Amino acid sequence: MFAKIAKAYEVLSSKLMRNAYNYFQDHPEEHMTNTMNHYYAVYQPKVPPWWVLVCMLFVLSLLQYLNNNRNYATTMRYIKTQPAFLRRVNERTVELVGKNKVTKIEKAELREQAEQEIMQSEVTVDGGGAPSISDLLIVQAVLLPYYGSIALYEQVRWTFCFTLMGQDYGAKERLFLTQRALHIPVESWDELEETTQEALMARCLWDQGQMDEFQQEEKETERRGRKGLLTVYKRSQGNRINKKDDQECFDD
Repeated sequence: MFAKIAKAYEVLSSKLMRNAYNYFQDHPEEHMTNTMNHYYAVYQPKVPPWWVLVCMLFVLSLLQYLNNNRNYATTMRYIKTQPAFLRRVNERTVELVGKNKVTKIEKAELREQAEQEIMQSEVTVDGGGAPSISDLLIVQAVLLPYYGSIALYEQVRWTFCFTLMGQDYGAKERLFLTQRALHIPVESWDELEETTQEALMARCLWDQGQMDEFQQEEKETERRGRKGLLTVYKRSQGNRINKKDDQECFDD
């Protein structure tokens, strides 16, 4: 008796089950349809799929954030153990102390201040700085329609202005084409000297003929033991350069 009452309550409490039962009462001869309605009502997911997707994105984003912070903290600890970094910290600490007499506690505070200054002004971490909320997967998913609309607009504008109308490239377009031709990411490009950036953009390296000529010149320059602009290109292959190396190619 109680089992029948529980079964009846299960049917009546579910809108899908109730609709399937009512359809069965009205059309008992449609066995296939009634069977499909029954399985659809019974095995229909109780949780909306979009809610499951949001939860998955949230969990993955949380793991991503924790992993990024752990990797960044590990990188910072590694940098602080490098001889070059320790040497610069010692030099800066001496500058801060000067000729003043300070206690061990004050000297430790000045050393910590020196570490922070050197870390902010002289240390560059490949791949960017500290982890950002905007880099999380769930944030990127929310902003995907916005980024997609911008990409579509830029593609349409590029096709119309430069492919169909044949307009000359502006500074923004020349910058984009140069970075793409040399495979240099934005964060690495911003580290280069302005003179280097202008020289590379002036070479029109998005043209294959210009690129071939440029590479040949760089090989000849390196053969003579001098640093050329191709040093910048080698950054994308894993060879590190800094602004001092970047400037030397103009000083030579």
